[in-house]
Amino acid sequence: MATAGIYYIDTLNFADATAVYSDEALTTFAPDGFYQMGGVTARQQVSGILKPAEPCPSCPPPTPDPVLPTNNAYAITDTVTGAADHVVLNSSFSLQTEVTTSINANCWLITAATVNATTKTITGPCIRTPDPDPLYYQLNICPVSASTSSNTSIYVDQNQAPTSTQFIYLDTTTQAYYSYNNIAPVTSLLPGIPIVDTLALTQLTACPDVPTVYTYWNAQECIDPNNTIVVRAPENTSFIEGTTSVKINGSETCYQITTQRIGSAITFDGIYAGTAYTGCTSGASPCIPQAIVFNSFVATNIDTSVAYDVQIGNGTQGDQTQISVASGCYQLGIQTTRTTTNVITSPCQTEASCETYELQVGTYQIKECSSGVLKNITVVSNVFDNQLQCSSIVPIASGSAPAATLRGPCQSTDTDNNYYYRVEPCSGGGSITVNNGLSILEANAIQITGQGDTCYKVLGTTNTADQTYTPSGGFSSCAACNPPACFPIAVEFAAGRDTCPTGGSTTVWSSTNSLVTASKLYSTQQNCQSNVGTAATGTYSFTFTNAGGQLEKISRYWNGSSLEAQQPCNAGVDVTATITQINNNTGSSEGVGYTLTGSSLGSTITGPPPLGISGFNTNIKVNDGFTLTPSSKSITYDPNVDINSDTNITVTIDAEILEDPSTYVYTVTTCGTSLNYRVSSETSYGMNSVVVFRLNSNGQDTCGRIINITTASNPQGNIFSDVTNQGGCFFNLCISDGGPDGGPGGLI
Repeated sequence: MATAGIYYIDTLNFADATAVYSDEALTTFAPDGFYQMGGVTARQQVSGILKPAEPCPSCPPPTPDPVLPTNNAYAITDTVTGAADHVVLNSSFSLQTEVTTSINANCWLITAATVNATTKTITGPCIRTPDPDPLYYQLNICPVSASTSSNTSIYVDQNQAPTSTQFIYLDTTTQAYYSYNNIAPVTSLLPGIPIVDTLALTQLTACPDVPTVYTYWNAQECIDPNNTIVVRAPENTSFIEGTTSVKINGSETCYQITTQRIGSAITFDGIYAGTAYTGCTSGASPCIPQAIVFNSFVATNIDTSVAYDVQIGNGTQGDQTQISVASGCYQLGIQTTRTTTNVITSPCQTEASCETYELQVGTYQIKECSSGVLKNITVVSNVFDNQLQCSSIVPIASGSAPAATLRGPCQSTDTDNNYYYRVEPCSGGGSITVNNGLSILEANAIQITGQGDTCYKVLGTTNTADQTYTPSGGFSSCAACNPPACFPIAVEFAAGRDTCPTGGSTTVWSSTNSLVTASKLYSTQQNCQSNVGTAATGTYSFTFTNAGGQLEKISRYWNGSSLEAQQPCNAGVDVTATITQINNNTGSSEGVGYTLTGSSLGSTITGPPPLGISGFNTNIKVNDGFTLTPSSKSITYDPNVDINSDTNITVTIDAEILEDPSTYVYTVTTCGTSLNYRVSSETSYGMNSVVVFRLNSNGQDTCGRIINITTASNPQGNIFSDVTNQGGCFFNLCISDGGPDGGPGGLI
């Protein structure tokens, strides 16, 4: 028997419906079965499909359907967000129409007529704004592609719009590269410029390099003209044939350009290194510079810093010595090319301890024990001055004065316990006498009972007391008695060299209250006032308010005796180490016995301070025919410490490079002049062979005939060509003038 129920259909009439649903949203099909809505016909639903109506005479009429409420609303969907809602039914608009509503400004699609209590209304039809015309970007072909048959300009649509960092495209069909050059996009295309969609956006930020056209030059080695090569150089490189000298990449060997090679061959032996020299050894900038000859040291007085040039002789850099031009002790510093008549005389004398000495007749230089002040004294007769010697360290002989005689420790001239001393205020004024039960050294300072904090300097002893005072305290000096003002400085510290320490907060003391102006650092206030006990060696950083009212941070390196120049702590401040000088102590010459590799003249290392110089990698490659004595090579850099400012670096190469002994030594008599020479060769030659050899003494190339094989050492030259079968002594290069004796038979 049929059962009445509430179901939903997707049309206004059951006869037109396609399915029956159990929910108002029309998302769930009603169960399979027969459905009727009035009348005597029914429609069967199978899996959500209503079949055609069919009579059902055996079925009793169903209970009449309840009267359905009249539709009063439309179900609508937001075309932007997809949200569902309802509006009051408006017969002016039909299903599947887009309208505007009182809900929001979006367009809504009417999807169904429903029963729904709502106050939201349709406000009108939805009128969409037409999409804008598409944009096109013009690209221009890259120079590297200019020789292809591709279009010189093309368009890409806005789907391939160039970005700020990627603007080089590759046409995958023609393999041509195109560049976007910030041309404004257009909607109307220029005639003759096609739209291309076979493009790939590359990672390039510039057009590929245009292939370089090269020229090729014949060149001969400056040291050995028989060694020839072909050098490749960029097109339009200009050389003066027969004069210009060059180097090739990866080598320090110098070559003289002879001629430009003509033809299409592209083979070469080396690539032009980029610098053209005025000649092998001549001109304003020769490829092989003249060796630097050092003639003198800069000698600096260790006490006064006065400097003189002295001849390089029996001394090395860092020695302390006496010199002929002035008295005193001087330290030998850097070498110079300057000439001088000043010479090193003898090492400085070593200072002795504070004792009592007997002086002989002569002039002496002494240093006071307490103050460290140097004095010159002259003895006109033998004297044993106990008080004078007790107040000095050691007589340092000046000129021809004889050595002083050690007499023992300092002793007082008094024989009882009454020690009288003449003193004067440290600030200046008249002297007075004090009586003390213990001895006081000259230049010490005291305070006196009843005289407050006034400090007095001890001038010396006296055996008479016209007026006596009693000391209340003793000090090593006036400075210790009335110490200078010292200030604490809050800093950050790191042991060793550091660009700018952070953390490690500590306090140091100095005569100023700022690390910017300080000259020395002390560990405590007392040490600062006494000029002892300096702060730990390392890098200190300091934050202060600069003249602009801004916080600024700097760092300074303290080496235990002085502060180096301040370095800013700002990021990005770099220093550079540059190799400006190479000292060659190899026993050979570059290009002959060895080739310099790695870091050479002009090589630099740049980075934030402190910058280590370990990045330099100077080395030598021993050439054929030479041998490096085992364990003899040493390559050092000066200075060899981390640097905090731009610094010139000197490379010193110490090595023993020996020429390999020749296998054969011959006696050769020259063609035409009959002069005999011993010459070497690694090749065996027969008797009477005519050879061309080069003399070591003058580089002269000479022809001669082998007359003997000898075991003699120290050959005078070496054979480099055999012309026996090319005319012998009548070989065309052997019959010109210019032999070693000026006569015929020399080689051109």
